[in-house]
Amino acid sequence: MYLFSIAVIDVDSKGNVWRLKKKSNGKYGGYYHIKPYILGYKNSDGYIFNTLSCSGNQYGVFCHSLVWIFNNGLIPNGMEINHKNGIKDDNRLENLEVVTPRQNICHARDVLGIQFGGLGVNNGLAILTEKEVIEIRDLYNVGNITHKKLSKMFNCCEPNIQAILARKSWKLV
Repeated sequence: MYLFSIAVIDVDSKGNVWRLKKKSNGKYGGYYHIKPYILGYKNSDGYIFNTLSCSGNQYGVFCHSLVWIFNNGLIPNGMEINHKNGIKDDNRLENLEVVTPRQNICHARDVLGIQFGGLGVNNGLAILTEKEVIEIRDLYNVGNITHKKLSKMFNCCEPNIQAILARKSWKLV
């Protein structure tokens, strides 16, 4: 089943997803673009995300997936869409390719230079600096501060604070 059965949409050459509206002149009239109403918003990871509704149910889908499906059909099971140039909101068809999750990670590492699994600040997913980790440990050792308060102060989740304090993460600091 194509996602397009849950909404009337169109995709332009720039990779924008448009919501279409039925013409009012006749039961089987054509569809037209609502003056400019491009679907989607940029999520916290930088991807354009859409919410489509059908029969009271809402379906979340990434714009790059809609662009691919609209032009090429369903994405095979176990595969995902990669942005060749690494720009997450560049959903032009020529910038998209179907890859395995492993190929996607290798592309991010080898082509885009994103580091995975490094230690400390060399980990591409690190949200704290060594200085902040030392400060977290110092504040906790002084006493009278909770994991929750530390997580709010340093804008990270409590399990990260617990792992830092137990030296399960940031072991070398």
